Amino acid sequence: MYFQLIYSVQKKGLPVPFKGKHDLCKEISKRAQEPEIQKRLKKAKIDPTCPLNKTKLCVPLGENMDVSKYKQQFAMFEGRYNGSFTLDCDCGKSCFKFDVEFGKNK
Repeated sequence: MYFQLIYSVQKKGLPVPFKGKHDLCKEISKRAQEPEIQKRLKKAKIDPTCPLNKTKLCVPLGENMDVSKYKQQFAMFEGRYNGSFTLDCDCGKSCFKFDVEFGKNK
């Protein structure tokens, strides 16, 4: 029984990428009582306990997420990023690659 996130993120201008692994079974069980996490798990029809059942997870096109509570940290994240996230679990493997730029709205 495992559910692991493997990530590698490179910010343009920084010589060393951020890399790591997280046991998501432990993370989900620790944070499943937080109202925002409960809401997202319920919306995605994800049981907050491991093992996870195989499922298709889709986010509707145009769906927004309120990130205003992170506004104080926005300046720190400004820049261009690329990398990948791999989700590996008992029910399969998924990989997401990205190239994104965060900047000030002008």
